[in-house]
Amino acid sequence: MLHKKTIHELRAIAQGYGVPDLFGKSVTQLVQAIELKQQGMVVVADPLPARPEYDARLMTRSPSRKTDESEITALLQPYITRGLHLTFPEPEQWHMRWGVREDTGTTRMPLRAVLRCAEVLFAAK
Repeated sequence: MLHKKTIHELRAIAQGYGVPDLFGKSVTQLVQAIELKQQGMVVVADPLPARPEYDARLMTRSPSRKTDESEITALLQPYITRGLHLTFPEPEQWHMRWGVREDTGTTRMPLRAVLRCAEVLFAAK
């Protein structure tokens, strides 16, 4: 797309990116300089923490059993260290927030579902 621009348009774009020596560069050099600046501006997302290889707490269990707050906190500790805010506003409810994204659930959910909620919050940024 940049190759279709005129040299004047390329100079204006390059000036916006802070490319030095605008008038000493050819069209090809300006395009390359702009593309290098654009690549430097790309934000690389951090990978999600690895799931535990085997954890019996992530197994499905009957919905009548209630999960303890300490179990949820221990499971989500890698996410909490990366900025997840986890609260328990009511006795059987949890609330997690990361940036502007939020999710709420009950402590009767299986731990694998709570972990999945945290993964979705971090993956959709």
